[in-house]
Amino acid sequence: MEVTPLCIRLVWYSLLLITAEVKNGYFSQNAELDGTYLYIEPNRLQFFEYESITFKCEGFSRGAEWRVMKKTPSMATTRKSSTGILNIMTAYLLDGGEYWCENLKGEKSNTVNITVTDGDVILESPALAVTQHINVTLRCKEKTASLKRSAHFFKDGQLINTIYEGEMIINSVSQSDEGLYKCRISGSGESLESWLAVRGGDVFLEFPGLPVMEGDNVTIHCRRKGTFSKFTANFFKDGDFIETGYKGEMTIQRVMKSHEGFYKCSIAGFRGESEETWLSVRVREELQHEGHAEPHPSSDHSCHIYLTLRTIFTILLVALLVLLVGLFYSKKLGITQQ
Repeated sequence: MEVTPLCIRLVWYSLLLITAEVKNGYFSQNAELDGTYLYIEPNRLQFFEYESITFKCEGFSRGAEWRVMKKTPSMATTRKSSTGILNIMTAYLLDGGEYWCENLKGEKSNTVNITVTDGDVILESPALAVTQHINVTLRCKEKTASLKRSAHFFKDGQLINTIYEGEMIINSVSQSDEGLYKCRISGSGESLESWLAVRGGDVFLEFPGLPVMEGDNVTIHCRRKGTFSKFTANFFKDGDFIETGYKGEMTIQRVMKSHEGFYKCSIAGFRGESEETWLSVRVREELQHEGHAEPHPSSDHSCHIYLTLRTIFTILLVALLVLLVGLFYSKKLGITQQ
């Protein structure tokens, strides 16, 4: 008669383990996904001496206090701000280096390594990793000249292009475009090298089941991979901006055939945008016409087999239950007689 207490204890321990596992998984995931990111204004990695630079800790940090940190030449860590914003009004050579955001718990954001030069030429490239399939612009900039001049662009030490207006566009960037870039302007000099990082897209568009029915209300969600948090998002149709959704969603009231098209979205505070997805709208006449089609005989046959098997399984289950109850009471009766 010790079976019942033992089963209860086993079930209780299992529930405790499952609860702990779910709790640990939830919080470890949020610690990674709700992180803060370090952004730089202007958005580049190279700066002339005496320029102004602003660092900002932005994102979703669950109320933690973030501050901008910098690694010194001696590899020690120095706090550069008491808040999530650091303004360098006049940059000097020593201001170059590795920066990141960190909170009081020791959690860190992405790191960004900038360079400050006293040279005459810099390469303007994105400070953060860019998302695949977007267009990326690299600019070769002189310290004193205001006009755009012919520039040579290099990737991993190899000449890849000569642009007469000092600006090179990488169309639909991919992982193969990652590398060290620099540029040179004849008679002025050569920039330092900067790493262009490319990552897979982490923003996606979520539609209801497609195609949608004409006249229905259709809600489109813009989400970030790995989280159900809601972010402010911009929505586009056929390349044109149409609406900003402050909870990451947009609703089309009484959708019509004219709403068909390619939709995409971007999330405020995150680089990149979703892939384009075609929204297909079906008129009710088409659905009614399809509804008059004769049912397929194989479908009815499959349904009949399913119902039969379900009935047999139910009967067997009831018989097994009756047998177990009978055995239990027989054993109990035997113990009582003893």
